[in-house]
Amino acid sequence: MATALKDVYSIEFLTQLGTTITDHDSSFDTSKFIQATVNDGWSELKLMERRDRITQALHHQLPSDFKQATKVLCAISTTITGFAALCLPNYVAMYGQNDWQTSMTALGTLTKTSSSEFAIRPFLIESPEKTIQQMLTWSQSENEDQRRLASEGIRPRLPWGIRLRQFIVDPAPIFQY
Repeated sequence: MATALKDVYSIEFLTQLGTTITDHDSSFDTSKFIQATVNDGWSELKLMERRDRITQALHHQLPSDFKQATKVLCAISTTITGFAALCLPNYVAMYGQNDWQTSMTALGTLTKTSSSEFAIRPFLIESPEKTIQQMLTWSQSENEDQRRLASEGIRPRLPWGIRLRQFIVDPAPIFQY
């Protein structure tokens, strides 16, 4: 039987994530991080619920200053890569609404080794005009991952993503640029 996709978030992954963070933030407690992540029904959680639980546990262990926390996440993004690394841009989506510029910089970096397509969506909902402008900049980037973020992140009905209802009702803002 094939391994469930949610199992990409395994104890081994959590250990690697914690150890890698500790290389950049010596105050990060990997044991507490893993314990906070896997307790209380971990095995029953679905893929994106696991991603969110990891993100919440990261929030309790990373520096409380958002800029410092994203600096750590961007630093580890060359080691923690691929699908499992979706928890890194998810951190920005969950905790970065009050620092738009730092969030955009972080998402532009994190998408190069994972994907920020889901993480950009709360910013499109809360600050559509300036976020669309940022996505326009990414659409012209030399980096193909940033161009992918610009095109896929703004899809109103992106599978697994939060629906961008305002663009389903009226897609005109997407096309005026």
